[in-house]
Amino acid sequence: MDDRVGGNPVTWDETQEFKQCVQVCGLEEIPAEGTKFTWSNKQGPGRRIFSKIDRALANIEWFNEMDTKVHIKVEGLSDHSPLLIKNCSMKSNFSFKFCDMWTLDPSFPKIVKENWSKEVQGRYMYKLVTYLKEIKGQLRQLNKDKFSNIFLQCNVLREELQQTQEAIKNNMDSIALITKERDLIRELNWKMKAARLLKFQQIKQEWVLEGDKDSRLFHAWIKKRRLKNYINTIKNSKGQIVEGNEKVAQVMVEYYQDLLGNTKITDNINIDILAEGKVLTVEQQLKLLAPIHPEEVKKYVFSIPNSKSPGPDGFSSGFFKHQWRVVGETVTKAVLDFFQDGVTLQQINATNICLIPKVDSPESPKDFRPIDCCNVVYKVISKIICSRLKDVLAHLINPNQSAFIEG
Repeated sequence: MDDRVGGNPVTWDETQEFKQCVQVCGLEEIPAEGTKFTWSNKQGPGRRIFSKIDRALANIEWFNEMDTKVHIKVEGLSDHSPLLIKNCSMKSNFSFKFCDMWTLDPSFPKIVKENWSKEVQGRYMYKLVTYLKEIKGQLRQLNKDKFSNIFLQCNVLREELQQTQEAIKNNMDSIALITKERDLIRELNWKMKAARLLKFQQIKQEWVLEGDKDSRLFHAWIKKRRLKNYINTIKNSKGQIVEGNEKVAQVMVEYYQDLLGNTKITDNINIDILAEGKVLTVEQQLKLLAPIHPEEVKKYVFSIPNSKSPGPDGFSSGFFKHQWRVVGETVTKAVLDFFQDGVTLQQINATNICLIPKVDSPESPKDFRPIDCCNVVYKVISKIICSRLKDVLAHLINPNQSAFIEG
C-alpha cells in the first residue's frame, strides 16, 4: 500500500484483482533494484505523483533456471520507467555452516567424540576453538559422502521405489523385491527427514516440517530470496551507481568506516559525580560477582534456537545441543574461564555483519539494516551478563526511563 507518493493512496480494492490473477498464473515478482517508482504523471509542484505500476513477473521455471534482477531506470521522456532484466551471477559463499541433518547419520556422534578425545594443551577457550576448527574437515566430508544433492537423492529414491512397487505387482511372491521395497522406504524416509531439516534451516520456517513440499517451488522461493538480498549495484557517497562485488563491497566498507570508524575525543568520567547518583548496594554487587554455575551455561546454550544464524565459526546451537554430553564440559569451562580472567580469543569474539534490505528496492547503504551474527559461546556470555544486569537495572534507572527496563 506504500507504492504511491502524492495523490490518493493505493487501496486494497485496487490491487486484489491483479494479485489474484498473478497468483492463479503462478507468477512471482523478480527482485528489483534502482529507483522504487516506475511511473510519474510529470505534473508540477503539489500535483506530482509517483507510483510503482510496472513489475517484472516470472514463473517457477524462470527462477529455477535464471539468476536475474530487474533494474528500474529513470523514466526520462516517458511517463514509465524502463525495466531492464539483468543476469546476476551471485558469488558463491563456501564458508562452513553446520547442518542439522548431519546429526541423523550414525557416524556423526563418532566423529565428534573422536575429535574431542584428542589432547589439546591450553585454556579451555583455546581447546574449544581448536576442536571446532579440526572437526570442520570431517563434517564437510560427511556432507559430501551422505548428503550432497539431498533433494536429488530423494527424487531418485522415490522413482526407484515406484519402479520396485510396480515390479511387485507382477511378482507378488518375490522376497528380493519385497526386501528391496522395505530398504528403499527406510532410506527414503531418512533422506526426506534430512531434506526437511535442511529446508527448515535455509528458510527458517517451521511449516516446512509439516510435509514434503514441492522441491521446485521451494528452490524457486530460495533463489528469489537470495536474489532479493544480493547486492549487485549501489550508490556511493557521490551518488554514482557502482556495480560488481568488489566495488559494492568497497562502498559498504567506506560507509561503515565513516559511520563507525571515527574516534572521538571524550571527557574522562568523573567518579565523584557518578557517586552522587544511585549506586548498587553491597548485596547487589555481591550478586553480580557471584560465581557462574555450569547449569547457567547449559541453560543459555539450549535457549538459542537452532535456526538462529551462526557466527563466523559456522556452528549453530544445534551442534552443541545434540552433542552436549561430549562437548558440554569444554563449552562450560570456556565460558567460566572468561568470567574468571576476562580474556576471550579473537576467534570467539569475531562477528559477521550481515546487511538486510529495509526497502523493496535498496539504492544506497542507508537502505540496509546491519545485524550481527555472533558465535554461540559469545552469545552465551552475553546472555549471562544481561541476566545479571537485568536484576539491578530497575534500581539504577530513573522511572522516567523505564522503557529501558524489561516488563
